[in-house]
Amino acid sequence: MGKNIHGKIGVFVFARMVISCSMNGQIFRWDLEKLEPLTQFQIPDCHTLTSMRLNEHLLWCCVERQVLVLEIDGCELQRFCMHDGSCYVLMNSVLLLPEKNQLLAACRNRAEIMVWNTLCPESPPKTICLSQAPGVSCMLSHAGQLWVGVKAGGATFSHLFVLDTDLLIVRRMLLAEPGTVKCLCHTDEGFVLSATGRDRPKVAVWRVELSLCCEALDETSRDYPKTKIGLQLLRESRDE
Repeated sequence: MGKNIHGKIGVFVFARMVISCSMNGQIFRWDLEKLEPLTQFQIPDCHTLTSMRLNEHLLWCCVERQVLVLEIDGCELQRFCMHDGSCYVLMNSVLLLPEKNQLLAACRNRAEIMVWNTLCPESPPKTICLSQAPGVSCMLSHAGQLWVGVKAGGATFSHLFVLDTDLLIVRRMLLAEPGTVKCLCHTDEGFVLSATGRDRPKVAVWRVELSLCCEALDETSRDYPKTKIGLQLLRESRDE
């Protein structure tokens, strides 16, 4: 079984089960007590699974040019597709805003985010255009804000975009560390963490305020001890 899984995408916990997914579109359901697989299925029409989310007992699977909505047993319910003229757009991550009935998909080869109305899957998506980036790498929804990390491309530094989730417009563009922004996460204390780089990974800690004012509090390398105490203001974010 292990030989059939090529590149783990994510692991989710659901009703005393663990759901794992892999790049080739295989989904496994595991028994938490016995640590054995319960069921397995293959996502239909999946050449490469790039991202998956679990929400309201449903799996939202990004398969490069479309997003499939599946039940836990693999039954397909909906399909959100790119429309004419977007055959070369590849999506690499999805994000759900259930309270707004919105599905967001980031384009890895364009600085764009596709936005669907989850109540109208057949309607074409809206497009949020960013700047100064060859593609989007990750997204995070937190405190009414949409944080977007982008690929660095040939630039020395990459950027973080902070959008208003109500209007879906860019409010701030922040100067991040060298390299592509690999991942984003947040803390209960009101901070957002961004990780960048490959050879010398860096983690930056950003203070989040509802006024969309963001400050970089701390940056650290991979082997530097990460603490919540004694954070110092090392760099202020820049408006571009």
